[in-house]
Parts: sequence; structure tokens; C-alpha cells
Amino acid sequence: MNTTPILSPYFYEQLPARIKTLNDLANENLVWGTFLPSLNAISYPATLRRIVGEIASAKAIGFDLALIPYLASLAIANRGYYAVRTQDGSLHPLSFLFVVGADAASGKSRAAEEELHILEEWQLMREEEIKKENQEILLSNEILDAQATRAKKIYAKTLDEEALAIFYEARRRMQPRKNAPKILMNDVTSAALSVAIANQGYISRLESDGVLFPKDAYRQVTKYWAGESHRQSRISRDDSFAKSPIIVDLLMTQTAFFQEYVCNANAISSGLMSRTLCYHYKNISTPTATYEVDGATRDMLERKILSLLDISDKRGVHSEIRLDYEAEYILAQNTKCWSSDAQEGGSKNKIKDFANRMGQHAIRLAGLLCLSENEAGDPLNIDRRIMECAISMTEVFAQHAMRTRIVSFEDINRACLKAVFEYILKANYNIFQETFITHKFRNRFSATEVKIALYLLETLHYVEQVNDYFSNQRSKGRPLGRKFRNMLYDPNGTPFI
Repeated sequence: MNTTPILSPYFYEQLPARIKTLNDLANENLVWGTFLPSLNAISYPATLRRIVGEIASAKAIGFDLALIPYLASLAIANRGYYAVRTQDGSLHPLSFLFVVGADAASGKSRAAEEELHILEEWQLMREEEIKKENQEILLSNEILDAQATRAKKIYAKTLDEEALAIFYEARRRMQPRKNAPKILMNDVTSAALSVAIANQGYISRLESDGVLFPKDAYRQVTKYWAGESHRQSRISRDDSFAKSPIIVDLLMTQTAFFQEYVCNANAISSGLMSRTLCYHYKNISTPTATYEVDGATRDMLERKILSLLDISDKRGVHSEIRLDYEAEYILAQNTKCWSSDAQEGGSKNKIKDFANRMGQHAIRLAGLLCLSENEAGDPLNIDRRIMECAISMTEVFAQHAMRTRIVSFEDINRACLKAVFEYILKANYNIFQETFITHKFRNRFSATEVKIALYLLETLHYVEQVNDYFSNQRSKGRPLGRKFRNMLYDPNGTPFI
């Protein structure tokens, strides 16, 4: 007798209420909205289209996901050498803060492979060169130290002024060890940022799954982005001072961490998010096989990055990128519109801080597009076509900032309601404590916001308050808080967390 049970799949109408509600919550995207514009739809200059298009095709990722690491690598290689000068005399350094949110296995690691390989190879080559130079410096210093020691002994016995002059000359000619430039870094603590800026004047990071900036580094990063001088004094280490610092940071991370970061109240209030270009990548392409990037295209990419690294190797030397008349006019008109949209009732009032900086973002992006289309060392000018492209990119980043950032009370309450309800359903709690839920979401929402979410769930009859006689009789210690019953509890269900 065949005892194998016949398993028939659930239809949506037959799903348990708990599972059906979870599906409804997942499909109703309360934060991201229904549509996000893409960087793919913009008409880019020829060189950028060729390089980024080939990388995207070879790595089987979206054009937009390949574009941002390419732009970041140009800014990293520039190291502050080129800056954009506008007609009002303002100088805009090519410092950038990118953060990209993408789901797991969407191609984040593949997107920056080519640029990372070129930068790391250059780093190893420079370290070998510095190592050989330090060996020569060490040998020269040993000889000079011996000369100085001998001259000091002669002077101590004879008080010969010539011996004293030899001593001073030998000491003067001694050289300190050279430090190899750290083109890429991983440690983003406040102390690490200060030391790196003091040593070399710039910080750059290009990570496919890295660490977010800590809270105590927010103010530092905003100063570096603006190119403002920054000094730190600590008992545990030497004072650090940076004049005209440069920072280029690209962080690609999981969607959940991305959402938490861009909605962080401290990051918004500190001005960090107004200086950050946020992009939420949605992988809608069909999975295809990957292949090696075309040799000619890779050579073009390598030549562009290495030429910028070579020309920016001398600290303190800079070159300016100018805007022509039409580019200045277009920028002025759009900046005026963006400022108007940032006012009360405007379309960008929700991201007022970002909207007020959109002109600066457009200028910097135009500078990168100019570097992409021209050879390093040539006189560079931003024309109308490049500025229009940069303005279109800035608009896309603004839409992503608007859709991904939670700033109004209505948005916070909706997001908190969804997060709390989703957690209760996934855990399949029957009875749960309010204090436990508050503690669970302490890093995302305040206790008041959780209380409002539970009130709304109770109003919608998804949970109900449980009267506990023994809890009410408790006289010592901290109150236990209210208890709630999950009205969609599934006694035969399995927790998903």
C-alpha cells in the first residue's frame, strides 16, 4: 500500500491569516515607494558609456551599479589634484560620499572588481618603490650619523668650529623614512580618519560590503567633504591637522543597513546625509553568465586611473576645472529651482538639506564626468552637455534620497508599525511584553514611536491588551509594562526568526 501523502500547494486564499498578512506587508513597500528613477536612463558621454557599459555587461550587473564605482575610482585617483572653480570664485574639491543599498547576490562585489584591482596593484607597486627608497635612506642616515658622531667627539675635545659645522650639516642631511600612500582604507573610526588625513591629506574607501561611519565621526566627515581645515588634539596620540582635506567614500551595503543609515536622525541632523549621494539599486536584469572584461576597455580604464594617480602624486599641487558660460547659466537656473523646491510646500521640502546642496553635487559630478572624457594633465572645461548630464544625475540621487529617507512623523509611524507588526508575526508570539518590543527596536525607534505602533495595531484589532492581575500587584522594581495578545497567532505555525 502506498502511504506517501499527497501534498497539494496552498492557494493564496487558503493561506493562514498570519502568513497572508506577512505577504501583504512584504508587498506593500511603505518606505521605498512604487517607483525609483534609475541612473540608466541618462545620456552619458562616449568614454563613460563604453567603459561602464562593458563592465556592466561582463559582470552581469546593471549599468547604474557599475557606474558609481567607476566615478568613485576617478575621484579616488584624483586625490584632490583637480577641483572645480565657478565664476563666483568658489572652489569645489572632488570629494564624494556614496552609499548604495542593494539586496544580497545582486552583484555588489563584482561591480567594483576592476577598479579595486587597478588601485590595489598600484598600491603594491608604490609600497615596493617606497621600500627600496627607505633602504637607501637608512644606509645614507647611518653614514651621516657616523660622521656626526665623529665630528661631535672632535668638537668635544678641541672645540673646533669646523667639526661643529660638519656635525650640523650631517644632521641636516639626514632624512626621515617615507610612508607609502594608503590609497584605500577600511578603518573608519574617528582616530583612524584623523591619522590618515594628517599623514597624507586624503581618505578614500571603495567597499562592496563595508562598515558604516560611526556616530562620533559624522562631524569630521562633513568637514572633510567641504574641504575645511580640521584639527584634533588627543592625549593618547599626537595632534593631527589637515588643511584642505579630501574624502572619497563608496560604501555598498545590504538594503536593511542602507535604510537604517540614510534614515539615521544623527546622520541627518549633522549634515552628513545632505552631503551623501544615496542610491537604492534594484536588480531587474535577467541572470546571465559573466565573462572577462574586454582588453581594450580595461586598458582604457587602467590608463585613466593610473594617469590621475601619477599626476596627483605631488602634494600641494592643484589644477582647476572651469565652467563655460552655458554650463554656468544652466547650473544657476537649476540651483534656483532646487532652492525653490526646498521651501515649505515644495516638491523637495522633505529633503530640504539635500536640495540646498544639489548645486554643489551637480558641480562635483560634472567635474568627474570631465575627468572621464579627457586626458589627465590637459586643460579641462565643463561644457553644456556635461553639465546637463550631471544635473540629471543629481535629480536621480535627489529622488532616491527623498524615497529612502524617513523624516516626517507620518513616515516614522508607518515604518515603525510595519517593523513591529512584521516582527510579531514572524516570531509568532501569542503573548508578548511591550517592554520587550521597545527594547528590540531601541536602535531604530523611540519608546514613544513603539507605543504609537502598538496603539495603532490595537485599534486595527491585530493585537489586544491582556489584563494581568499579578503584574498589576507588583510593588517593587521597575514596572513590567503592558502585555499584548497577537490576534493572528498560529498555534501550528513556525517562527521565522
